[in-house]
Amino acid sequence: MYEKGVKQLEDFHNKYDDFMSPIAKDMEWHEKNVIQRMQNTINDLYARGIDPLRSAEGRTAIAQLKNSIDTGRIARNKISAANAQLFL
Repeated sequence: MYEKGVKQLEDFHNKYDDFMSPIAKDMEWHEKNVIQRMQNTINDLYARGIDPLRSAEGRTAIAQLKNSIDTGRIARNKISAANAQLFL
């Protein structure tokens, strides 16, 4: 199960960490609503003594966070970033 938890976090980072955009508002939104939410969740779990990788409760919290992210907004931001790059 530990490997499953590691895979969840790796998948999340591979899918969402590499967003770049010339549009500052989109970058701010991504930082606040994706990156910081994940960091805050992991830090909160550790503060409560819950290992996000080794415990079922931790893996569940990570899965819930992944499922609550606004993927539609992320897709729109990626399209906007590509259009802005073309414009520049």
